[in-house]
Amino acid sequence: KGIFAQHEMFPKDYFLISKNLPYSIGLTLHHPESSTLELSKEQIDTLLKIKGDTMPLVIKAAKEIKALELALTDKMLKGAKASDMSGSVDEIAKLKSALTKMHLKCIEAVRNVLDEKQRKTLLGYVSKKIEAKH
Repeated sequence: KGIFAQHEMFPKDYFLISKNLPYSIGLTLHHPESSTLELSKEQIDTLLKIKGDTMPLVIKAAKEIKALELALTDKMLKGAKASDMSGSVDEIAKLKSALTKMHLKCIEAVRNVLDEKQRKTLLGYVSKKIEAKH
């Protein structure tokens, strides 16, 4: 972990949009109430394939972004000028954008596996969390 990221959520923190998009695979397969989705075996198999195809790419990209961020931090702590870090920031932004686009494709793929009732149930998980916070 970086010295300024003691509570890192890896790989989630490395998406350009890290907080306001659903992590659909996790919600469908691992949420405590996921059994209420009543997924068929075919749906589960498809979701597991999406996860298997997507997660290795996400992990690889997040590790690359993290390494670039840590290198930038190290340079800044050693006295680098902000103006000299512009290229590094642009590269990190480009990679985070690509990672987020991958996330959007995953959300879409999961959404396409679920029927309308299942999508509503999935959104219900999130709305319960929101209501509990208020």
